Amino acid sequence: MPTERTRQKINEAIEAAGCSNWSINEEDSRYVDFTCKCGKSGTKLKQQLVKKFSGCSDCSKKGISSKVIKECKQKCEELGYTYKGVSERARSIIVVCKCHDEFTVFTHNWKKTTHGSCDRCNRMADLPLSVVSAPIDKIEEKYEKGSWTGGIHVGYLQETDERVKVNFKKEHGGCGKTFHKKVHGSFTRTIAESFQKRECDKRNLTQNQVRLVTVVSHPVLPTGYEYYEMSLPNRVRIVNPIMKIETDQLELIRSMGKVRAYLQKKKKTSYARTGRDKNIKQIHSILYPQFSEVDHIDRDGLNNLRSNVREGGGRVNAQNKGKQKNNTSGHAGVEWHKPVGNRKGRWKAVWKDEEGKRKSKSFSVFAEEDTERVKALAIAHREEEARKTRASLGM
Repeated sequence: MPTERTRQKINEAIEAAGCSNWSINEEDSRYVDFTCKCGKSGTKLKQQLVKKFSGCSDCSKKGISSKVIKECKQKCEELGYTYKGVSERARSIIVVCKCHDEFTVFTHNWKKTTHGSCDRCNRMADLPLSVVSAPIDKIEEKYEKGSWTGGIHVGYLQETDERVKVNFKKEHGGCGKTFHKKVHGSFTRTIAESFQKRECDKRNLTQNQVRLVTVVSHPVLPTGYEYYEMSLPNRVRIVNPIMKIETDQLELIRSMGKVRAYLQKKKKTSYARTGRDKNIKQIHSILYPQFSEVDHIDRDGLNNLRSNVREGGGRVNAQNKGKQKNNTSGHAGVEWHKPVGNRKGRWKAVWKDEEGKRKSKSFSVFAEEDTERVKALAIAHREEEARKTRASLGM
């Protein structure tokens, strides 16, 4: 229960505001119930009521002086807007936009504005130059590629005292050929190997062939830069995979034996590996042992050039991801939320900060014709926040 001194202060505040019939709230004794001078019932904290009290929430709204209204009208004239009047919302006015509908704005915000447009126009004014200006022409990738050479031939040889037989598995077309030593003498094995090579070339079965590539123009690699491309065997969900390696890495790769591409279930990135069963090793881990985890910058796991790999430990690898299958915007980290009830449709930008916490910001669409422009703003905002995160991670 309040003390006699507190009761006296409450009485004085109620009388000064022209209110009546006050009592302590039954559910929470910190609050006071009263009847306002306008006839409405209200509730206030005792501390608020004693310090500053002018009635219920409607009666307590601060009005706008004639001086402030005059300044707001002058601002409307300067920016080409129409002043309509004072809003029911506290300390705000109604302004008619030069290209859209009327909107409500706080007087202190309106006096400070430089372009003073409505929320729809503000979103366009905040777009970075890279979004609203014409796109800059990207450097086209051009190469000079040599012919395929070398490689590992499929099939196997069976040699006895009398003959050498070349065999091919059923998946490689089957069939083979036998070469007798009585006919070919000491050249029997050489002739058999030559036949195996010709058949592999004919059936397009030669694996791990290489060709030299010279850069003519590239956004990252300098002109004249050389590297090797290595063809890998076709796998399920991987068609004509090609691995890129540096010129000084070729001998190391060839010493490992056959190199294959693989793709994990429900994954989109292919990688190259060698060995079988328990001795399987990833090529990028062998080529770059100095990294605790290898991150491919362009998300191509078969591009093992030095310019495309970096330390992927911590959150670097997790940060370098493309768009998901259920993406609705065509851009990673930006999603569309349909309008529900009174809530307008909106584009939502989602990213993770340097501490790994999920952050998001929504951009509402007030008119159907603004959908693409608001989407561009959401994409630009997401790119900027993702850039800050990458910079903090040293990416």
